[in-house]
Amino acid sequence: MKKKIKPDEEWLKQVLAEFEKDIPLAPLERFKGVSRNLAQNALKTVEELKKLCNVYDEPEYSQFMDKIYLLEHYLDYLVRFCEGRA
Repeated sequence: MKKKIKPDEEWLKQVLAEFEKDIPLAPLERFKGVSRNLAQNALKTVEELKKLCNVYDEPEYSQFMDKIYLLEHYLDYLVRFCEGRA
């Protein structure tokens, strides 16, 4: 059996919905958004670095690329964490 909603209950739901639209993001949500944006930009920079480093064949190159991939992994996790997918 479906519950009937009284007109005043419907009005209250509408008022609360409008009120929630006007509430700014909580400080932690803003921080999470900024962190996500920074991590995404850092991931783009990692991709550019990997393209620039593909011309080297020195022994240090593999160690350097290992660090680049590790950094990429950390940043990717941070982005997924901020998006709620981690």
